[in-house]
Amino acid sequence: MAGGQGVKPLLDGQTARAKRAFYLSAFVFPGAGQIYTGRRNLGIVFVAGTAVGLILLLYFFATGMSAYFNAYMNIIDPKADAVQNPASILGRTALKTLAFGILPTLILWIVSGVEAHRFYRSAERRAKR
Repeated sequence: MAGGQGVKPLLDGQTARAKRAFYLSAFVFPGAGQIYTGRRNLGIVFVAGTAVGLILLLYFFATGMSAYFNAYMNIIDPKADAVQNPASILGRTALKTLAFGILPTLILWIVSGVEAHRFYRSAERRAKR
């Protein structure tokens, strides 16, 4: 491993190819590029964080839509104190899905891309030396 950073060394001819592959994998799934370049721990953090965000997105969407359809069809939930307005359920579902699923996933995606850009800028500078 080069420089004690746990990073595969990049030769001059490989820098451009690795940069393209890294950006492609960063846009496909956050953390894939970090894993590709040998920084597995950082990649696993991005992959796990994105997976958790996607799971939360699906959970809040599914539970919210289930409550919405139950309210829309006038199915009374025995745990609820009163019949709820379907529109308010839909609004809460959208807010929870956005706050706990979409935003964290997008933030991780952006941070992964920025980190990818910084890593390859430094790799290009090292290759020029």
